[in-house]
Amino acid sequence: MVHFPKNIALNLKDYLLQKGWMQVEEALEDDLFLFRHNDLPMYDLVFPVGEQYRDLDRLYRDIIQTLADLYGTKPSQIIAEIGEVRQEVFTLRYYSERSDLEDMSFENTFDILNGIKKMIKSSAISVRHPGVKHSTLNRSEGTIVSNQCRFRHTQEGSFIYKVSCPLVLPNTLFPNEGDLPIERRTFMYIASGLQEIQTAVTTGHEEELVDRVLNNACPWISYNFCEGLNTILNTESQLNLDLGIRWAYSKHATPHQLKSDFSFSYEMNYPLERIMSDIDQSTNEISGVFIGTVERLQGDVGADNKRSGLVKLALLIHNIGKVRVTADLTVGHYQKAIEAHRDTSYIRVKGRLQPTGSKPNRIEAIESFDIVAP
Repeated sequence: MVHFPKNIALNLKDYLLQKGWMQVEEALEDDLFLFRHNDLPMYDLVFPVGEQYRDLDRLYRDIIQTLADLYGTKPSQIIAEIGEVRQEVFTLRYYSERSDLEDMSFENTFDILNGIKKMIKSSAISVRHPGVKHSTLNRSEGTIVSNQCRFRHTQEGSFIYKVSCPLVLPNTLFPNEGDLPIERRTFMYIASGLQEIQTAVTTGHEEELVDRVLNNACPWISYNFCEGLNTILNTESQLNLDLGIRWAYSKHATPHQLKSDFSFSYEMNYPLERIMSDIDQSTNEISGVFIGTVERLQGDVGADNKRSGLVKLALLIHNIGKVRVTADLTVGHYQKAIEAHRDTSYIRVKGRLQPTGSKPNRIEAIESFDIVAP
């Protein structure tokens, strides 16, 4: 028994419009949808606006079989596309050159789902909070879009994950940010990110990609997005991956300037890891003014009988929290550190914070070091 999507008539209408069929408006006077296609003059597709007619299942079966024959696919695929016509759809198809793929381990599946989630949430967050690395993926934008996404039925022949997200119209989630819904913008970020990464990896221009990301005020790609993609590429079975995006039918123009189909071999995760490493190193270095406390004094007395040198500080970093760092202070700055430590006062330090391997972070290029007035 064939199960048709809900609201089959309206969904079929939008599907045909998306495929370039033209609606004959005069037929609406008889409560009928009539569609014609310039490239298919011998075909008229007619079906009722409502469900007041008998034998509708047979009528829709005939229409879907006709469309399947015209587009060289299976009726089940046409039905799936009709059901998803108002949704953005993101598919991941794993396949092997050696044999048919019939199953996948639980561990791989959990990793893949986590990777998909990271890609979707990081792209949604990048729409409203551009950045090369997000300190958290628990922002409202990522949660809202992620919660709206649904898994769809997969196809035969290989192992396919299909995620769809309804296109909310109008933009009710963030009404002050223009007409384009965040769901469409999220999937545009995904497509743009995949397109840039695929081009960079296949042409050997990973360094240029990293430079563009770091120098762009609103980058398509974040470290978190790359991490999600790397997770779904890094499978134990050395599988190749096709990714595809199918845009929802809506009043918004389809972003034809973006590719919608992408192919990645499992070997691409190695250059992707280099991209991640370069982005991560740059984001670990933070310049600015930091507030904190003096935890320990470890300086030495110099020839002038004045102390200078190492101190340990606890600094509060935005979106990260408390970070313990070491600093090499001049005599003047060290004297202020002594006073702050004695009086348990807060200090304000301006410099460049960067990691030093497994040791505490170190703050360098210190321009100022002052006690914060109570």
